[in-house]
Amino acid sequence: MENLEGRVAIITGAGQGIGEAIAVELAACGAKVAVVDIELSRAQNVVSQIESNKGTAMAIQADVSIHCDVQAMMQRLIETWGRIDILVNNAGISPKDKLGQKIPILEMDPDQWDHVMQVNLKSVFLCTQSAGREMKKQKSGVIVNISSMVAKGGIAGPSGTHYCASKAGVVNFTINSARELCEYGVRVNSVAPGTIKTAQRAGTSAEYNAILMKNIPMGRFGLTSELAKAVAFIVSDSAAYITGANLDVNGGSLMPW
Repeated sequence: MENLEGRVAIITGAGQGIGEAIAVELAACGAKVAVVDIELSRAQNVVSQIESNKGTAMAIQADVSIHCDVQAMMQRLIETWGRIDILVNNAGISPKDKLGQKIPILEMDPDQWDHVMQVNLKSVFLCTQSAGREMKKQKSGVIVNISSMVAKGGIAGPSGTHYCASKAGVVNFTINSARELCEYGVRVNSVAPGTIKTAQRAGTSAEYNAILMKNIPMGRFGLTSELAKAVAFIVSDSAAYITGANLDVNGGSLMPW
């Protein structure tokens, strides 16, 4: 387990799934964790879980695609704990149609495209900018952006073109922001999950899950805890010489045959 004692972390979209696992893992490593979610009750549930394990956490309700929400979120964090050492941009959506299938590009409403870009990509910019300003003052900090293997051309499946494009944007945003913020002692990396076993995936058909499994050399879906441990490594001092990188956590799904 990485040592994050004394660090202050903020994780967006942390009320469930991957974000929840990251929040729990970083708290277990000793960090004070701000659990951010658009639904306050979900964030509070995660905080309760962390506190039951003797960790330190607080819940923040925010829509991270809205500038004023992000500013208020960061202000509360600084007022409460005085600094920010770790930002994990995890919030994201992948809308489906009424039957749970991906929305074809020829049928996609422009508003649907805009909404995905706002949540998946604009939020990364807003949160990075806000946290980056504080990290510049400190001359230190780590930012991790959660992308996806579909950003590199992995099986898009039910994700839709808007989701795939947004996650490719996250990877390129990571590289360029890492270059800009490096002079201030701030590292920026992305982590690209493959097929991860979450509660949301439970609604995926057995037929489609079987198709996905054929493309995973390790023969199983990943666990949220495994992804969380990868993030804990990236934000720790063990990864002090890593910036501008994208870490694939996908069971070998993108390996050439």
